[in-house]
Amino acid sequence: MVIGVLEVDVYLDHSQSLKDRRRVIKGLIAQLRRKFNVAVSEIDEKSLWQRATLAIVSLSDDAKYLDGLLSATLNHLDRESQVQVLDHRLRLF
Repeated sequence: MVIGVLEVDVYLDHSQSLKDRRRVIKGLIAQLRRKFNVAVSEIDEKSLWQRATLAIVSLSDDAKYLDGLLSATLNHLDRESQVQVLDHRLRLF
């Protein structure tokens, strides 16, 4: 069994408050869960209104499939207009 963890640091361009930030992050999390069937959680600092770190996790018996799934998830976030991907870390265990 292989566990894939993708950590993504994002910048929220249009967020003007913590309320805006929560709305955008909750929407992104729901979208990623629905579209890619992955577990998603916000980690690290939650009080910065224009920055967030998302942890995206999935598991499979096929490492190649898992790498492709998490890469597709990252590509989806790259195309998302509400956030800008600053950095990411992809690890397979």
